[in-house]
Amino acid sequence: MQDRQIAEATFASTLTKLDLGQGDVFSTYPLIQMALEPTLAKEPTAPKKNFILAGAAVGSVLSTLGLGLMWIRKPWIDKLSKWLS
Repeated sequence: MQDRQIAEATFASTLTKLDLGQGDVFSTYPLIQMALEPTLAKEPTAPKKNFILAGAAVGSVLSTLGLGLMWIRKPWIDKLSKWLS
């Protein structure tokens, strides 16, 4: 029982020493000072329209080629299997 009273007294005295409501917000989040005013770019840096159009064209060609090869692969496999046997 006496140990509990000592622990409560120690806790109460420590709690009175700590003033939890007086925390310094700016020590955790320091102030930011801007050296120069922000500016916007005159042209977008990325993505460039020419690269987008070229990538879309190449992707369309490759997709069409892949679908075409999938469509005609069965007759090629049949011809190859007849030729090998």
